[in-house]
Amino acid sequence: MAKKNLTLHGNTTPLTKALATANKPATREVLPAGKFGRMFPDLPANNLPDQVLIDLGNSMRDNDPVASDSPIPAGYTYLGQFIDHDLSFTKEGGIVGGVTSPTQLRSPELELDSLYGKGPNNAESKGMYEGPPTAARFKIGLSTPTGDVGPNPLPNDHLRNPDKSSFIPDPRNDENLLVAQTHLLFMKFHNKVLDALPTLSAEHDVARPGESPFKRAQRIVTWHYQWIVWNDFVRRLIRPGVFASIENNGPMFYKVLSGQRPFMPVEFSVAAYRLGHSMVRDSYSHNRVFFDTSLDLLFTFTGNGGMFGSPTLPSNWIIDWRRFYNLGVSGVPLNFTRKIDTKIANSLFTLAGMPTSDAGNPDLAKLSVRNLLRGKIQKLPSGQQIANFMGAVILQPDEINSGIPAVDADTPLWYYILREAAVLGNGGNNLGPVGSRLVGEVFMGLLQNDPGSYLRKRPTWRPFLGSTFGMFEMADLVKFVNDINPIG
Repeated sequence: MAKKNLTLHGNTTPLTKALATANKPATREVLPAGKFGRMFPDLPANNLPDQVLIDLGNSMRDNDPVASDSPIPAGYTYLGQFIDHDLSFTKEGGIVGGVTSPTQLRSPELELDSLYGKGPNNAESKGMYEGPPTAARFKIGLSTPTGDVGPNPLPNDHLRNPDKSSFIPDPRNDENLLVAQTHLLFMKFHNKVLDALPTLSAEHDVARPGESPFKRAQRIVTWHYQWIVWNDFVRRLIRPGVFASIENNGPMFYKVLSGQRPFMPVEFSVAAYRLGHSMVRDSYSHNRVFFDTSLDLLFTFTGNGGMFGSPTLPSNWIIDWRRFYNLGVSGVPLNFTRKIDTKIANSLFTLAGMPTSDAGNPDLAKLSVRNLLRGKIQKLPSGQQIANFMGAVILQPDEINSGIPAVDADTPLWYYILREAAVLGNGGNNLGPVGSRLVGEVFMGLLQNDPGSYLRKRPTWRPFLGSTFGMFEMADLVKFVNDINPIG
């Protein structure tokens, strides 16, 4: 059975060597725009001993098989992973702050380069497309028939190479079945938009003179995706008051110099945005055949997982989207995310694919331990330091309540954000004040500083592909694609 690969979480470099350098004084430079940088470059680094962080990480395993549900449908966990892969990709695991500068291979904008690659005219990515480049469609792969679904292959897999690897710009989008099916959904979204172009209003679409059908469809898809990221995904994760403040007044702490591209803050990428790790469930109701599916199996039915010998995705593993987004269908179980807190599902707790120099230390195979040590290596401030700088409510030691006094007084940022969600985030249904600010401000800052975003090109633009003009959520995208439950 396939195991969770470490690259899913972006940590591909050994931690062992880096730990020896982590106690050196922090360098506080802001890295170049368009790369990684810091929102709070002058705050001191949290510098708890490594063993304290290891002990804290080991305490985060959740052995309770019954997860506590949030009100957020589980599809948003893997939409969040899809968004993360659109924003950043590092060869070296993103080690920064005077240790190693990361190699950022993804532009820090919500432009779907992880979906479109370099386009149909580029030799590297043109194999993903069919038709003339000016009206290119994504090629869709076929499933392998199974007896419990029917004799015919279904167009519900990635296009696959002979070794089963997915022919997509970012291989991380084929590391588990739910993010793989999310990527496929966006490919189908592009194809559906392309088909619909003759019927679309030029006024709503803001069509540009001389724009090819492919470029027009790509822009429509990207702008609807950007709308979803802010108005659907982020809105569900952060406190309503913080959302309204950022939307009305802009970011207070995420600042980009005039004329520069946005940067990716390490406080976001290494701490705040790793909230999704606590939202992952041990199992999901996947479709009518596999209604209690373990997380391990979701890693198995990908190219890297081997799919139990099948050359493509077996038809009985195609997703039923009614179980992952609220499509208003009764009688079908809807999966929800776990509440945001300091516990990690047992199935996700231990990772495979360890770098060789880390393999001798079993603690480094634990996701929570790696996250905490990575935060120290990258010299992140404590949660209390950032809360104080923001003027936010600061959690008291008895509210942190980790069982480790040093942690309660000076809490690693990732752990602080998770605990803050449980204490000040409506019982873990959303992020608390610091987490909400970090996540909300970065996403708004990325949209405001991306020259191609709808906020920059046409701030008054509104989505028009949903059932109601000006409203568009992931449920609307699934309905527009109209491939909701392919296996019936």
